[in-house]
Amino acid sequence: MLHACGSSRHFLGRVVGGTGYERDRKAEFAQRSPIARADLLRVLDETAAETDGILGALDPGRLLEAREVPRDSPQSVLALVLRTSHHWAVHTGQIVYATKLLTEGSLDELWMKTMR
Repeated sequence: MLHACGSSRHFLGRVVGGTGYERDRKAEFAQRSPIARADLLRVLDETAAETDGILGALDPGRLLEAREVPRDSPQSVLALVLRTSHHWAVHTGQIVYATKLLTEGSLDELWMKTMR
Protein backbone atom coordinates (compact mmCIF):
# COMPACT_ATOMS: atom_id res chain seq x y z
CA MET A 1 0.00 0.00 0.00
CA LEU A 2 2.80 2.43 0.92
CA HIS A 3 4.55 1.69 -2.37
CA ALA A 4 1.45 2.12 -4.53
CA CYS A 5 0.58 5.39 -2.79
CA GLY A 6 4.16 6.65 -3.05
CA SER A 7 4.25 5.82 -6.74
CA SER A 8 0.93 7.59 -7.39
CA ARG A 9 1.99 10.68 -5.48
CA HIS A 10 5.26 10.73 -7.41
CA PHE A 11 3.98 10.19 -10.95
CA LEU A 12 0.57 11.87 -10.74
CA GLY A 13 1.14 14.25 -7.84
CA ARG A 14 4.61 15.52 -8.57
CA VAL A 15 5.11 14.94 -12.30
CA VAL A 16 1.59 15.65 -13.58
CA GLY A 17 0.19 17.86 -10.81
CA GLY A 18 3.33 19.70 -9.73
CA THR A 19 2.77 19.02 -6.01
CA GLY A 20 6.45 18.94 -5.12
CA TYR A 21 6.06 15.51 -3.47
CA GLU A 22 9.45 14.05 -2.58
CA ARG A 23 9.39 10.29 -2.92
CA ASP A 24 11.40 7.98 -0.68
CA ARG A 25 10.99 4.73 -2.60
CA LYS A 26 13.32 2.78 -0.30
CA ALA A 27 11.19 3.73 2.71
CA GLU A 28 8.09 2.40 0.93
CA PHE A 29 9.64 -1.08 1.09
CA ALA A 30 11.61 -0.74 4.33
CA GLN A 31 8.57 -0.74 6.63
CA ARG A 32 8.53 -4.13 8.39
CA SER A 33 6.47 -3.57 11.51
CA PRO A 34 2.67 -3.63 11.39
CA ILE A 35 0.96 -0.38 10.43
CA ALA A 36 -2.34 0.47 12.06
CA ARG A 37 -5.34 0.11 9.76
CA ALA A 38 -6.32 3.74 10.44
CA ASP A 39 -2.87 4.93 9.37
CA LEU A 40 -2.97 2.93 6.14
CA LEU A 41 -6.44 4.24 5.37
CA ARG A 42 -5.27 7.80 6.02
CA VAL A 43 -2.39 7.40 3.54
CA LEU A 44 -4.74 5.85 0.98
CA ASP A 45 -7.39 8.58 1.49
CA GLU A 46 -4.79 11.35 1.13
CA THR A 47 -3.44 9.76 -2.05
CA ALA A 48 -6.94 9.29 -3.50
CA ALA A 49 -7.91 12.89 -2.70
CA GLU A 50 -4.73 14.25 -4.28
CA THR A 51 -5.20 12.07 -7.37
CA ASP A 52 -8.86 13.06 -7.68
CA GLY A 53 -7.95 16.74 -7.54
CA ILE A 54 -5.21 16.40 -10.15
CA LEU A 55 -7.21 14.29 -12.59
CA GLY A 56 -10.34 16.39 -12.04
CA ALA A 57 -8.48 19.56 -12.99
CA LEU A 58 -6.61 18.01 -15.91
CA ASP A 59 -7.37 19.54 -19.31
CA PRO A 60 -7.81 16.62 -21.76
CA GLY A 61 -5.96 18.69 -24.35
CA ARG A 62 -2.79 18.23 -22.29
CA LEU A 63 -2.81 14.42 -22.26
CA LEU A 64 -0.18 14.17 -24.99
CA GLU A 65 2.08 16.75 -23.35
CA ALA A 66 5.50 15.34 -22.45
CA ARG A 67 6.63 15.61 -18.83
CA GLU A 68 10.12 15.22 -17.42
CA VAL A 69 10.19 12.25 -15.06
CA PRO A 70 12.96 12.18 -12.42
CA ARG A 71 15.33 9.23 -12.99
CA ASP A 72 13.37 8.21 -16.12
CA SER A 73 12.77 9.36 -19.68
CA PRO A 74 10.11 11.98 -20.55
CA GLN A 75 6.58 10.58 -20.80
CA SER A 76 3.22 11.93 -21.88
CA VAL A 77 0.63 12.79 -19.25
CA LEU A 78 -1.56 10.02 -20.67
CA ALA A 79 1.27 7.48 -20.31
CA LEU A 80 1.75 8.54 -16.69
CA VAL A 81 -1.97 8.15 -15.95
CA LEU A 82 -2.06 4.72 -17.59
CA ARG A 83 1.18 3.68 -15.87
CA THR A 84 -0.27 4.58 -12.48
CA SER A 85 -3.58 2.83 -13.18
CA HIS A 86 -1.80 -0.33 -14.31
CA HIS A 87 0.52 -0.20 -11.30
CA TRP A 88 -2.48 -0.10 -8.94
CA ALA A 89 -4.13 -3.00 -10.79
CA VAL A 90 -1.02 -5.17 -10.48
CA HIS A 91 -0.51 -4.50 -6.78
CA THR A 92 -4.22 -4.82 -5.97
CA GLY A 93 -4.15 -8.27 -7.56
CA GLN A 94 -1.11 -9.17 -5.48
CA ILE A 95 -2.82 -8.00 -2.29
CA VAL A 96 -5.96 -10.02 -3.08
CA TYR A 97 -3.89 -13.12 -3.90
CA ALA A 98 -1.77 -12.83 -0.73
CA THR A 99 -4.91 -12.35 1.37
CA LYS A 100 -6.48 -15.43 -0.19
CA LEU A 101 -3.31 -17.43 0.56
CA LEU A 102 -3.61 -16.48 4.22
CA THR A 103 -7.31 -17.39 4.45
CA GLU A 104 -7.98 -21.13 4.58
CA GLY A 105 -10.00 -22.37 1.59
CA SER A 106 -10.12 -18.99 -0.12
CA LEU A 107 -7.52 -19.81 -2.76
CA ASP A 108 -9.51 -22.88 -3.87
CA GLU A 109 -12.62 -20.71 -4.01
CA LEU A 110 -10.79 -18.07 -6.08
CA TRP A 111 -9.50 -20.72 -8.48
CA MET A 112 -12.98 -22.22 -8.94
CA LYS A 113 -14.51 -18.80 -9.69
CA THR A 114 -11.88 -17.90 -12.29
CA MET A 115 -12.17 -21.25 -14.07
CA ARG A 116 -15.96 -21.08 -14.63
